[in-house]
Amino acid sequence: MFTLYTSSAISTTAIVYVEDNVSWGWGFGISAAANVVGLVVFVLGSRFYRRLQPKGSPFLGLVRVVVAVFRKRNLVVSNRSEDYYYYQRREVIGGRMEIAATPTSSLQFLNRAALKVEGDIKPDGSNANPWKLCTLQQVEDLKNLIKLFPLWSTGVFLFTPVAVLVSLATPQALTMDRQIGNHFKIPVSSMIIFMIVSTSLSVIFLDRFLYPMWQKITGRFPPPLQQIGVGHVIWVISLAIAAIVEQNRLKMAHNITPNSVVPMSVFWLVPQLALVGFGEGFHFPGYIALYYQIDTYKYSTRIKCKGISGCIEKYGDSDGVYEYCDSVLHEHRSSGDGAKGNEVAAE
Repeated sequence: MFTLYTSSAISTTAIVYVEDNVSWGWGFGISAAANVVGLVVFVLGSRFYRRLQPKGSPFLGLVRVVVAVFRKRNLVVSNRSEDYYYYQRREVIGGRMEIAATPTSSLQFLNRAALKVEGDIKPDGSNANPWKLCTLQQVEDLKNLIKLFPLWSTGVFLFTPVAVLVSLATPQALTMDRQIGNHFKIPVSSMIIFMIVSTSLSVIFLDRFLYPMWQKITGRFPPPLQQIGVGHVIWVISLAIAAIVEQNRLKMAHNITPNSVVPMSVFWLVPQLALVGFGEGFHFPGYIALYYQIDTYKYSTRIKCKGISGCIEKYGDSDGVYEYCDSVLHEHRSSGDGAKGNEVAAE
């Protein structure tokens, strides 16, 4: 994660500086050359990679659980573990042994998908129809994803205003004083660097100092849900600060002539962006760790591998909600009366 954000910091400073002060051609050329170098390094290291044969989509097993539960909806859930279908053999996936789950009492109606009835098992002990009989691990994977849905949904609605905050930093910076000294002006595209640097530094601080200290004091590592919760709280604080800064910026904007620079330093945007990055340092690693906490959520190895993609998907969904809200706002501006539309556009 540190490497990811460090490379992003370089691209939002060095590349942007080249594009603003040299030419866009050089900026695109450097970016293309960096991609070529990365591809070459990736290919040269291919002999060291572990190649695993695909085992199928983990989400197909989740769909099979839903179908199997519907087909066995009239069966009575058993309390005996021997009535359920476990793995008939242990599988090595990603260098780790796949362990069969045990039936749990939460969302017990889903256990029907793994309930064995006559005709489900072939004479050799294999599954006769995977759309009628599922393993207990598949059932538990679906249960755990259902339990995570409230966390995912609240995260989407919280990260949507955060996405607005980060996106509006660019047009806000365009109207503010970006001058440093007599010869340098901060590029508006580089404002995101404060969030990226904050995230990189917070990851180092948390991983090397705060979390080890917490472990020494309490005897345990901070749970992932607590890390995610702290990240959410920090994001809310950053949104409150952003609202105060924007209120002051608008007050100053109403007292100057149109298209003039607001007499307010662009560095007033730094605290809110830095707090977003600091909250990301808590949230992103905590969300990934949640998929790998075997004692809390017993995911199969295939589902664990989807942890990062699930987090990125949440960010993508938040950006989608933001884009929809933004399009509705622009439509409202264009359909409103002229005076109101001009006032909103000026702000």
